[in-house]
Amino acid sequence: MKKVKTDFIFPILLFFLFSYLYLNTLSKNFNFDGVVYALFLRNSLILKNPLSFLHYQHLLYQPLSYFLYLVSFMKLDPLFFLQLESMIFSLLAIFFVYKTILNITNEKLFSFASTVSLGLTHIFWYYSTEAEVHSLSFLLISISLYIILKNKDKNSSGKALISGLPVLSHILNSFFTLGYIITTFLKKEKNRLKQIFLSVLIPALSYLLLLFYLIISNKIESLISKNSISSLKFDSLYAIISDFKSFGDFFYLGKFSIVFTLFFWLFFLYIIFKKNKERIEVIFVSWVIIAFLFHLFWEPFNPELKSPIVILFFIILSKEIFSIKRMGLPIMVLFAIILFSLNISFFKRNSDITKNKDFIIAERIKNITEPNSIIIIGGTSKGYIMGKAYIPYFSLRKVLSLSSYGKKIEKSDVDKILKKIALMGENSNIYILSDCINYNEIASIFSDKQSFLYFKDRIEKIIYKTYTMTNFKLYKLSINN
Repeated sequence: MKKVKTDFIFPILLFFLFSYLYLNTLSKNFNFDGVVYALFLRNSLILKNPLSFLHYQHLLYQPLSYFLYLVSFMKLDPLFFLQLESMIFSLLAIFFVYKTILNITNEKLFSFASTVSLGLTHIFWYYSTEAEVHSLSFLLISISLYIILKNKDKNSSGKALISGLPVLSHILNSFFTLGYIITTFLKKEKNRLKQIFLSVLIPALSYLLLLFYLIISNKIESLISKNSISSLKFDSLYAIISDFKSFGDFFYLGKFSIVFTLFFWLFFLYIIFKKNKERIEVIFVSWVIIAFLFHLFWEPFNPELKSPIVILFFIILSKEIFSIKRMGLPIMVLFAIILFSLNISFFKRNSDITKNKDFIIAERIKNITEPNSIIIIGGTSKGYIMGKAYIPYFSLRKVLSLSSYGKKIEKSDVDKILKKIALMGENSNIYILSDCINYNEIASIFSDKQSFLYFKDRIEKIIYKTYTMTNFKLYKLSINN
């Protein structure tokens, strides 16, 4: 009985520590994608269809969130529910990481300190408090690694099968699966072809089922157009530097992030040149190289798309630091203290709703406008881009974004847009945000300045009333003028 208590004391401590920390730092600076996922969930619940907003890059996330919302029997705000879901996924991931490190070191206190350090990294903390897909990746990666590393010489078929599971949470986790496959070759393991087949079995079956569903429901074209990856391009030196630096952003965003970048890559080089590398180390090296090369061509600056790597990084780091013997635990405790000290101020600010100007604008729009209103915005990064998600979710108003027109707006397009606005105005009140008539904020969506000036002139002639807000003005249009 005494042994059972000691076995569970550190997992229980981890649960309460991070439940308290993450609940008290739930994001109020709501991530754009998170608000979109909350919109998807809300609309799926209205339609009573868990597959209505499938995204091919993360197949499992929306249907799983839908069913978890139903079985929770709590009528929570969908955005808040998804944040709680992220936190729970991360808490479960923390448990599996703790168990994995414990299996390697057989030292509970050290495993506890190592797992605390992971939970305090910027990337893990951030996606544990946002309504995002990546905490599900953390969970599935941690489960896969726990199974792969437990009883190293047994049940290779089961381990190969589980290596494909994380792909369901995000398609880029296929780099982890590919790392596992590469490892089976480099380690010259038996039944390699069978292991490859099992590694890709879960993702392959899942995407075949998706294809079948899209064909029978006649939705394949709309899904591809909504979810296609941006065109790949290489921006030379900028891409290399951004990609290189983004791995340091796992730990901290700020002045000292370059220190963590050097720390990550020096450790990576140490593992590369280490003799007799273990399976997880080969997976790690393969995964990092594949991810680095891919992201040279697609969002090299973005650490979120590589974020699950941090799980495997900490498991291997813990193994290496533990080998320092007496200094292992103090080093890991110091690492945790440093991470907490550097990151806590960001998460305090991030959990303060008064600092979210985009939310304040959405609330103001809701208070100014009537329930049937349509809000026209520029929707560019220099304007109120967050309005694309914030207005339909928080303001509960329909939104028309000029940036979604489909091509550069020419003078000949302006009359078509105004005609569309007039048709919408027959049954709804129409408002337009000032970013639509500010050239600096909207220049990127017009073919030339003359086209913009023509649009601005036509709009200004039908402005009926002006409302002042933070950073913007909102104009009510009189369509009949």
